Amino acid sequence: MYSEIGSFLWDYSSSISSPQSLLWWEKDAYQQLFFESGRNAIKALCKILNSTSKRVLLPVYTCHTVIQPFLDENWSIEFYNINTDLSIDQEDLESVSSLFKPSVVLFHSYFGFNTLIGMDSLLSVFRKRGIIIVEDITQSLFSEPNSIFADFYVASLRKFLAIPDGGVLVSCNPIDCVNVCPSDTRMVKTAIEAFDLKREYINGNQMVAKEMYLAAYSKYTEILSKNDKLKCISALALKIFKEKNIVDLIQKRKANYKYLFENIYEIGFLKPVCKLPKLGETPLYFPVYVEENRDTFRSYMTQNNIYCPIIWPKSNYIVNMRQSKYIYDKILCFPIDQRYCIDDMQYLCEVIRSYKDEVIYNG
Repeated sequence: MYSEIGSFLWDYSSSISSPQSLLWWEKDAYQQLFFESGRNAIKALCKILNSTSKRVLLPVYTCHTVIQPFLDENWSIEFYNINTDLSIDQEDLESVSSLFKPSVVLFHSYFGFNTLIGMDSLLSVFRKRGIIIVEDITQSLFSEPNSIFADFYVASLRKFLAIPDGGVLVSCNPIDCVNVCPSDTRMVKTAIEAFDLKREYINGNQMVAKEMYLAAYSKYTEILSKNDKLKCISALALKIFKEKNIVDLIQKRKANYKYLFENIYEIGFLKPVCKLPKLGETPLYFPVYVEENRDTFRSYMTQNNIYCPIIWPKSNYIVNMRQSKYIYDKILCFPIDQRYCIDDMQYLCEVIRSYKDEVIYNG
Protein backbone atom coordinates (compact mmCIF):
# COMPACT_ATOMS: atom_id res chain seq x y z
CA MET A 1 0.00 0.00 0.00
CA TYR A 2 1.28 3.46 -0.88
CA SER A 3 1.90 6.25 1.64
CA GLU A 4 -0.59 8.49 -0.16
CA ILE A 5 -3.49 8.08 -2.55
CA GLY A 6 -4.13 10.52 -5.38
CA SER A 7 -2.33 13.52 -6.83
CA PHE A 8 -0.53 13.22 -10.16
CA LEU A 9 0.58 9.93 -11.71
CA TRP A 10 4.31 9.28 -11.91
CA ASP A 11 4.98 5.80 -13.36
CA TYR A 12 5.83 6.32 -17.02
CA SER A 13 7.61 2.99 -17.48
CA SER A 14 6.66 0.81 -20.46
CA SER A 15 5.26 -2.68 -20.07
CA ILE A 16 3.81 -4.11 -23.23
CA SER A 17 1.80 -7.28 -22.59
CA SER A 18 -0.91 -6.77 -25.21
CA PRO A 19 -1.39 -4.68 -28.34
CA GLN A 20 -2.94 -1.22 -28.14
CA SER A 21 -6.69 -1.82 -28.33
CA LEU A 22 -8.24 1.60 -28.90
CA LEU A 23 -10.83 1.67 -31.63
CA TRP A 24 -9.48 4.87 -33.16
CA TRP A 25 -5.88 3.62 -33.07
CA GLU A 26 -6.43 1.85 -36.39
CA LYS A 27 -4.97 4.26 -38.92
CA ASP A 28 -6.83 2.66 -41.81
CA ALA A 29 -10.18 3.60 -40.26
CA TYR A 30 -9.35 6.83 -38.43
CA GLN A 31 -7.08 9.79 -39.01
CA GLN A 32 -5.28 11.15 -35.95
CA LEU A 33 -3.37 14.33 -35.26
CA PHE A 34 -1.37 14.36 -32.02
CA PHE A 35 -0.72 17.57 -30.10
CA GLU A 36 0.79 18.78 -26.86
CA SER A 37 -2.52 18.78 -24.98
CA GLY A 38 -6.24 18.27 -25.24
CA ARG A 39 -6.60 22.05 -25.22
CA ASN A 40 -4.29 22.14 -28.27
CA ALA A 41 -6.42 19.51 -30.01
CA ILE A 42 -9.56 21.64 -29.54
CA LYS A 43 -7.69 24.73 -30.74
CA ALA A 44 -6.65 22.84 -33.88
CA LEU A 45 -10.25 21.77 -34.44
CA CYS A 46 -11.38 25.40 -34.16
CA LYS A 47 -8.92 26.36 -36.89
CA ILE A 48 -9.99 23.46 -39.11
CA LEU A 49 -13.65 24.46 -38.75
CA ASN A 50 -12.93 28.15 -39.24
CA SER A 51 -15.17 28.32 -42.32
CA THR A 52 -18.29 27.53 -40.26
CA SER A 53 -20.37 30.15 -38.42
CA LYS A 54 -18.13 29.63 -35.34
CA ARG A 55 -20.97 29.01 -32.90
CA VAL A 56 -20.48 26.13 -30.47
CA LEU A 57 -22.85 24.57 -27.97
CA LEU A 58 -21.10 23.09 -24.92
CA PRO A 59 -22.35 21.13 -21.90
CA VAL A 60 -22.73 23.40 -18.88
CA TYR A 61 -20.78 20.82 -16.86
CA THR A 62 -17.34 21.06 -18.45
CA CYS A 63 -13.75 22.11 -17.87
CA HIS A 64 -12.41 25.61 -18.48
CA THR A 65 -9.74 24.11 -20.77
CA VAL A 66 -12.56 23.02 -23.11
CA ILE A 67 -14.07 26.51 -23.15
CA GLN A 68 -10.84 28.50 -23.51
CA PRO A 69 -9.74 27.38 -27.01
CA PHE A 70 -13.09 28.41 -28.45
CA LEU A 71 -12.77 31.81 -26.80
CA ASP A 72 -9.21 32.17 -28.07
CA GLU A 73 -10.41 31.52 -31.61
CA ASN A 74 -13.32 33.99 -31.26
CA TRP A 75 -16.18 31.51 -31.24
CA SER A 76 -19.59 32.32 -29.77
CA ILE A 77 -20.48 29.89 -26.95
CA GLU A 78 -23.75 28.76 -25.41
CA PHE A 79 -24.37 25.97 -22.89
CA TYR A 80 -26.92 23.17 -22.52
CA ASN A 81 -27.95 21.45 -19.30
CA ILE A 82 -26.61 18.19 -17.86
CA ASN A 83 -28.70 16.08 -15.46
CA THR A 84 -27.35 15.01 -12.07
CA ASP A 85 -26.85 11.45 -13.36
CA LEU A 86 -24.57 13.08 -16.00
CA SER A 87 -26.96 12.27 -18.83
CA ILE A 88 -27.88 14.99 -21.31
CA ASP A 89 -31.00 17.05 -20.76
CA GLN A 90 -32.20 16.43 -24.30
CA GLU A 91 -35.20 18.74 -24.05
CA ASP A 92 -32.96 21.63 -23.00
CA LEU A 93 -30.36 20.75 -25.64
CA GLU A 94 -32.96 20.82 -28.41
CA SER A 95 -34.44 24.07 -27.10
CA VAL A 96 -31.10 25.88 -26.81
CA SER A 97 -29.95 24.54 -30.17
CA SER A 98 -33.07 25.84 -31.93
CA LEU A 99 -32.50 29.32 -30.52
CA PHE A 100 -28.69 29.51 -30.71
CA LYS A 101 -28.29 27.73 -34.07
CA PRO A 102 -24.78 26.29 -33.47
CA SER A 103 -22.47 25.03 -36.17
CA VAL A 104 -20.84 22.65 -33.65
CA VAL A 105 -22.15 20.74 -30.63
CA LEU A 106 -19.65 19.17 -28.22
CA PHE A 107 -20.41 16.27 -25.87
CA HIS A 108 -18.59 14.64 -22.96
CA SER A 109 -18.79 10.96 -22.05
CA TYR A 110 -18.18 11.46 -18.34
CA PHE A 111 -15.79 9.45 -16.15
CA GLY A 112 -15.48 6.59 -18.64
CA PHE A 113 -19.20 5.80 -18.73
CA ASN A 114 -21.55 5.92 -21.68
CA THR A 115 -23.53 8.98 -20.57
CA LEU A 116 -24.66 9.60 -24.16
CA ILE A 117 -27.22 6.79 -24.36
CA GLY A 118 -30.40 7.59 -26.24
CA MET A 119 -28.95 10.40 -28.33
CA ASP A 120 -29.34 8.80 -31.78
CA SER A 121 -32.61 10.52 -32.69
CA LEU A 122 -31.45 14.01 -31.70
CA LEU A 123 -28.09 13.53 -33.40
CA SER A 124 -29.90 12.64 -36.60
CA VAL A 125 -31.79 15.93 -36.36
CA PHE A 126 -28.55 17.85 -35.78
CA ARG A 127 -26.85 16.25 -38.76
CA LYS A 128 -29.78 17.15 -41.02
CA ARG A 129 -29.24 20.74 -39.90
CA GLY A 130 -25.56 20.52 -40.90
CA ILE A 131 -24.34 20.65 -37.28
CA ILE A 132 -20.90 19.09 -36.67
CA ILE A 133 -20.77 16.65 -33.74
CA VAL A 134 -17.67 16.59 -31.52
CA GLU A 135 -17.10 14.23 -28.60
CA ASP A 136 -14.48 14.91 -25.94
CA ILE A 137 -13.33 11.41 -24.99
CA THR A 138 -10.71 12.51 -22.43
CA GLN A 139 -12.57 10.78 -19.59
CA SER A 140 -13.49 7.73 -21.67
CA LEU A 141 -10.17 7.27 -23.46
CA PHE A 142 -10.01 3.55 -22.67
CA SER A 143 -13.72 2.82 -22.94
CA GLU A 144 -15.14 1.22 -26.06
CA PRO A 145 -17.65 3.38 -27.94
CA ASN A 146 -20.96 1.75 -28.81
CA SER A 147 -21.02 3.25 -32.28
CA ILE A 148 -19.50 5.97 -34.42
CA PHE A 149 -20.97 8.85 -32.45
CA ALA A 150 -19.18 11.96 -33.66
CA ASP A 151 -17.62 13.63 -36.67
CA PHE A 152 -14.57 14.53 -34.57
CA TYR A 153 -13.12 13.27 -31.29
CA VAL A 154 -10.75 15.22 -29.06
CA ALA A 155 -8.90 14.08 -25.96
CA SER A 156 -6.15 14.82 -23.49
CA LEU A 157 -3.90 11.78 -23.00
CA ARG A 158 -2.67 12.90 -19.57
CA LYS A 159 -5.63 11.97 -17.37
CA PHE A 160 -5.13 8.19 -17.37
CA LEU A 161 -1.34 8.03 -17.68
CA ALA A 162 1.90 9.51 -16.37
CA ILE A 163 2.77 11.23 -19.59
CA PRO A 164 4.51 14.61 -20.00
CA ASP A 165 2.21 15.89 -22.73
CA GLY A 166 -0.36 14.65 -25.18
CA GLY A 167 -3.62 15.42 -26.90
CA VAL A 168 -5.29 13.98 -29.96
CA LEU A 169 -7.79 14.97 -32.63
CA VAL A 170 -9.46 12.02 -34.37
CA SER A 171 -11.93 11.57 -37.21
CA CYS A 172 -13.07 8.82 -39.51
CA ASN A 173 -13.01 11.51 -42.23
CA PRO A 174 -9.92 13.24 -43.63
CA ILE A 175 -8.58 16.01 -41.36
CA ASP A 176 -7.06 19.16 -42.81
CA CYS A 177 -3.47 19.65 -41.71
CA VAL A 178 -2.62 22.55 -39.40
CA ASN A 179 0.71 24.21 -38.74
CA VAL A 180 2.31 23.12 -35.48
CA CYS A 181 5.49 24.02 -33.60
CA PRO A 182 7.95 21.44 -32.25
CA SER A 183 7.29 19.97 -28.82
CA ASP A 184 8.50 21.88 -25.77
CA THR A 185 11.61 20.03 -24.61
CA ARG A 186 11.89 22.13 -21.44
CA MET A 187 8.37 21.22 -20.40
CA VAL A 188 8.93 17.52 -21.06
CA LYS A 189 12.17 17.57 -19.06
CA THR A 190 10.44 19.32 -16.15
CA ALA A 191 7.57 16.80 -16.18
CA ILE A 192 9.94 13.83 -16.08
CA GLU A 193 11.85 15.46 -13.22
CA ALA A 194 8.59 15.77 -11.26
CA PHE A 195 7.61 12.16 -12.04
CA ASP A 196 11.03 10.84 -10.96
CA LEU A 197 11.02 12.86 -7.71
CA LYS A 198 7.58 11.63 -6.78
CA ARG A 199 8.54 8.03 -7.52
CA GLU A 200 11.55 8.37 -5.22
CA TYR A 201 9.39 9.94 -2.50
CA ILE A 202 6.72 7.24 -2.75
CA ASN A 203 9.40 4.54 -2.65
CA GLY A 204 10.75 5.94 0.61
CA ASN A 205 13.84 7.88 -0.47
CA GLN A 206 14.55 10.04 2.60
CA MET A 207 16.53 12.50 0.46
CA VAL A 208 13.38 13.54 -1.41
CA ALA A 209 10.91 15.74 0.42
CA LYS A 210 7.31 16.10 -0.68
CA GLU A 211 7.87 19.78 -1.35
CA MET A 212 10.51 18.89 -3.94
CA TYR A 213 8.25 16.95 -6.28
CA LEU A 214 5.37 19.37 -5.73
CA ALA A 215 7.60 22.30 -6.71
CA ALA A 216 8.77 20.51 -9.85
CA TYR A 217 5.21 19.61 -10.82
CA SER A 218 4.02 23.15 -10.20
CA LYS A 219 6.76 24.43 -12.52
CA TYR A 220 5.71 21.90 -15.16
CA THR A 221 2.00 22.81 -15.02
CA GLU A 222 2.87 26.50 -15.19
CA ILE A 223 4.81 25.93 -18.43
CA LEU A 224 1.97 23.82 -19.83
CA SER A 225 -0.72 26.36 -18.97
CA LYS A 226 1.18 29.19 -20.67
CA ASN A 227 1.68 27.32 -23.93
CA ASP A 228 -0.94 28.77 -26.26
CA LYS A 229 0.66 27.82 -29.58
CA LEU A 230 -0.17 24.63 -31.42
CA LYS A 231 2.59 22.14 -30.67
CA CYS A 232 3.08 18.52 -31.60
CA ILE A 233 3.26 15.76 -29.01
CA SER A 234 6.75 14.88 -27.81
CA ALA A 235 8.37 11.67 -29.04
CA LEU A 236 8.68 10.44 -25.45
CA ALA A 237 4.98 10.97 -24.70
CA LEU A 238 3.91 9.16 -27.85
CA LYS A 239 6.24 6.26 -27.01
CA ILE A 240 4.81 5.98 -23.47
CA PHE A 241 1.26 6.07 -24.81
CA LYS A 242 1.88 3.40 -27.42
CA GLU A 243 3.71 1.04 -25.06
CA LYS A 244 1.61 1.26 -21.89
CA ASN A 245 -0.02 -1.90 -20.55
CA ILE A 246 -3.64 -1.01 -21.23
CA VAL A 247 -5.05 -4.36 -20.07
CA ASP A 248 -3.52 -3.96 -16.61
CA LEU A 249 -4.73 -0.35 -16.42
CA ILE A 250 -8.31 -1.34 -17.23
CA GLN A 251 -8.42 -4.33 -14.88
CA LYS A 252 -7.08 -2.44 -11.86
CA ARG A 253 -9.39 0.53 -12.35
CA LYS A 254 -12.44 -1.70 -12.64
CA ALA A 255 -11.49 -3.76 -9.58
CA ASN A 256 -10.87 -0.67 -7.45
CA TYR A 257 -14.08 0.95 -8.63
CA LYS A 258 -16.09 -2.19 -7.84
CA TYR A 259 -14.69 -2.37 -4.31
CA LEU A 260 -15.62 1.25 -3.58
CA PHE A 261 -19.05 0.85 -5.16
CA GLU A 262 -19.82 -2.13 -2.91
CA ASN A 263 -18.63 -0.34 0.23
CA ILE A 264 -19.73 3.26 -0.27
CA TYR A 265 -23.48 2.68 -0.26
CA GLU A 266 -23.50 2.06 3.49
CA ILE A 267 -22.03 5.53 4.06
CA GLY A 268 -25.06 7.78 4.07
CA PHE A 269 -23.56 11.20 3.30
CA LEU A 270 -21.95 9.99 0.04
CA LYS A 271 -23.93 9.27 -3.10
CA PRO A 272 -22.19 7.47 -5.99
CA VAL A 273 -22.69 9.35 -9.25
CA CYS A 274 -22.37 6.35 -11.58
CA LYS A 275 -23.31 2.67 -11.53
CA LEU A 276 -20.92 -0.25 -11.94
CA PRO A 277 -19.02 -0.13 -15.26
CA LYS A 278 -20.58 -2.15 -18.04
CA LEU A 279 -18.61 -4.23 -20.51
CA GLY A 280 -16.25 -1.90 -22.38
CA GLU A 281 -16.40 0.95 -19.83
CA THR A 282 -13.19 1.96 -18.03
CA PRO A 283 -13.67 4.42 -15.14
CA LEU A 284 -11.45 7.44 -14.67
CA TYR A 285 -12.38 8.07 -11.01
CA PHE A 286 -15.03 7.01 -8.54
CA PRO A 287 -17.17 10.17 -8.45
CA VAL A 288 -19.54 10.83 -5.55
CA TYR A 289 -21.84 13.58 -4.43
CA VAL A 290 -20.95 14.74 -0.92
CA GLU A 291 -24.34 15.67 0.48
CA GLU A 292 -22.99 17.92 3.23
CA ASN A 293 -19.79 19.85 4.02
CA ARG A 294 -17.77 18.79 0.97
CA ASP A 295 -14.86 21.08 1.82
CA THR A 296 -14.63 19.77 5.38
CA PHE A 297 -14.72 16.18 4.18
CA ARG A 298 -12.13 16.81 1.46
CA SER A 299 -9.83 18.50 3.99
CA TYR A 300 -10.14 15.50 6.30
CA MET A 301 -9.19 13.14 3.47
CA THR A 302 -6.18 15.33 2.63
CA GLN A 303 -5.04 15.20 6.26
CA ASN A 304 -4.99 11.43 5.86
CA ASN A 305 -2.95 11.63 2.63
CA ILE A 306 -5.87 10.94 0.30
CA TYR A 307 -6.14 13.59 -2.40
CA CYS A 308 -9.59 13.81 -3.95
CA PRO A 309 -9.98 16.19 -6.90
CA ILE A 310 -13.07 18.22 -7.69
CA ILE A 311 -13.85 17.48 -11.34
CA TRP A 312 -14.44 20.23 -12.30
CA PRO A 313 -14.40 23.61 -10.55
CA LYS A 314 -16.90 25.87 -12.33
CA SER A 315 -15.44 28.08 -15.03
CA ASN A 316 -15.98 31.83 -14.61
CA TYR A 317 -17.44 31.84 -18.12
CA ILE A 318 -20.41 29.77 -16.94
CA VAL A 319 -22.90 32.19 -15.39
CA ASN A 320 -26.11 30.17 -15.38
CA MET A 321 -25.39 26.66 -14.08
CA ARG A 322 -29.05 25.58 -14.21
CA GLN A 323 -29.53 22.12 -12.72
CA SER A 324 -25.78 21.52 -12.97
CA LYS A 325 -25.20 23.71 -9.91
CA TYR A 326 -25.79 20.61 -7.79
CA ILE A 327 -23.01 18.80 -9.66
CA TYR A 328 -20.51 21.62 -9.23
CA ASP A 329 -21.38 22.09 -5.56
CA LYS A 330 -21.37 18.43 -4.51
CA ILE A 331 -19.12 16.33 -6.74
CA LEU A 332 -15.83 14.84 -5.48
CA CYS A 333 -13.67 12.11 -7.01
CA PHE A 334 -11.87 9.21 -5.33
CA PRO A 335 -8.69 7.99 -7.09
CA ILE A 336 -8.98 4.39 -8.32
CA ASP A 337 -6.21 4.28 -10.89
CA GLN A 338 -3.69 1.59 -11.78
CA ARG A 339 -1.26 2.61 -9.03
CA TYR A 340 -3.53 1.16 -6.38
CA CYS A 341 -4.77 -2.20 -5.16
CA ILE A 342 -7.68 -3.33 -2.97
CA ASP A 343 -5.63 -2.65 0.19
CA ASP A 344 -5.49 1.02 -0.81
CA MET A 345 -9.26 1.07 -1.40
CA GLN A 346 -9.82 -0.55 2.02
CA TYR A 347 -7.76 2.20 3.64
CA LEU A 348 -9.72 4.84 1.75
CA CYS A 349 -12.99 3.39 3.08
CA GLU A 350 -11.58 3.20 6.62
CA VAL A 351 -10.75 6.91 6.51
CA ILE A 352 -14.26 7.72 5.25
CA ARG A 353 -15.81 5.74 8.10
CA SER A 354 -13.52 7.49 10.58
CA TYR A 355 -14.73 10.85 9.26
CA LYS A 356 -18.32 9.71 9.63
CA ASP A 357 -17.71 8.66 13.27
CA GLU A 358 -15.47 11.56 14.33
CA VAL A 359 -16.94 14.52 12.47
CA ILE A 360 -20.55 13.77 11.57
CA TYR A 361 -21.66 11.83 14.65
CA ASN A 362 -19.52 13.76 17.16
CA GLY A 363 -19.33 17.10 15.37
